[in-house]
Amino acid sequence: MKIHISLLLCAVLFPLILFAQMVAINNPSFETGDGAAVEGWTLSGTQGGAGESRPYHGFRSLWITGDGAKGSSSWWHSSALDVEPGKAYILSFHSRRDLSSSDGHALSGTNLFNVNLKDLTDKWQPYRLVVFMPQSSESQQLRFGQFESKARLSFDAVRLARAQAVHRRYGAVELGLGERIIGDRYNFAPPMAEHHTIYFRPLRYFDGRFDHDRCIFADNGRLEFEHSIAEHTIQSANLYLWTTHQGSGDLLVEVCRDDRRWVSLGHAEPGQKKALALPDSLFPAKSLCVRMSASTEPNAAIVLSGYRLEAALDGEPVYGAGDTRYFEVQRAEAGVEMAVDCPGLFDPSQARKGITLKAMKQGRELSGDL
Repeated sequence: MKIHISLLLCAVLFPLILFAQMVAINNPSFETGDGAAVEGWTLSGTQGGAGESRPYHGFRSLWITGDGAKGSSSWWHSSALDVEPGKAYILSFHSRRDLSSSDGHALSGTNLFNVNLKDLTDKWQPYRLVVFMPQSSESQQLRFGQFESKARLSFDAVRLARAQAVHRRYGAVELGLGERIIGDRYNFAPPMAEHHTIYFRPLRYFDGRFDHDRCIFADNGRLEFEHSIAEHTIQSANLYLWTTHQGSGDLLVEVCRDDRRWVSLGHAEPGQKKALALPDSLFPAKSLCVRMSASTEPNAAIVLSGYRLEAALDGEPVYGAGDTRYFEVQRAEAGVEMAVDCPGLFDPSQARKGITLKAMKQGRELSGDL
């Protein structure tokens, strides 16, 4: 099923919202409750409530404050979310802080995906996070809180919807955020610090915690990237990791090519930009998968703050940097995925090409009325 929409202004629509349907959140604007109590939300530590002073939407907003002690944190958390592990969602909300104290910062996201808000002012500001739900059996909840702050931090108008990514194209070649090709040289380094997410085009699997600009793995945590460039084969590659160990543990790194036979590269050495050699027997490859698996003692963790894959390609030279736009989309029936093409989002001169939507199920394109 394909739908073509002629949208001359699609290049400037960000975020682009199609058929948006929010995930059910109990009391998303914090209007319901008795006094400082907030129905559907639970406070963990320090002070907080729902106040009527300067709400963004409705009559009340959520607030929290801490004692400013070093390393201290507290938060409000929602009831369990009805979300699908391994999928990305867009979390939208507004936040502000009073100016009684400039220390600390606000926390936002979920219990497994945190983004720090360090630029709050006393005026309401909109925030839009691309939250990836880890492939974990752990229940996931929204979380809004504070870290080392004595200021009063406020939140309001929360919404959560499934996310769809659209990546930049150079002919048949699709490149997302963090990807770049110069001639026959491909590079991918996930810009976690710039975009505060792990949801990038090469992502294949993630089971861990994301904390603002890094991935944190406890025992059995795992991260996988798959590198595939249309109409090109990978002739050779270099892999670099930035990791630290919090306690005792190891990070096993494995790679595989098209035939899915995993080859161990050994354990990643802690430190900055540590290289791991990829054997020549892997190449040439139409796709290259990298799997990082943690094995730790209880209460220990391995932190991944950087990843870079550099590869030599065979095929027509390409010169371009990747980009990605995320928009909200209605959750379709089970197994249905959407593919979107909108050249004008990245190049205004191509805006007249409009938007093409494609619905797929089990790898097959659907047909019929939408």
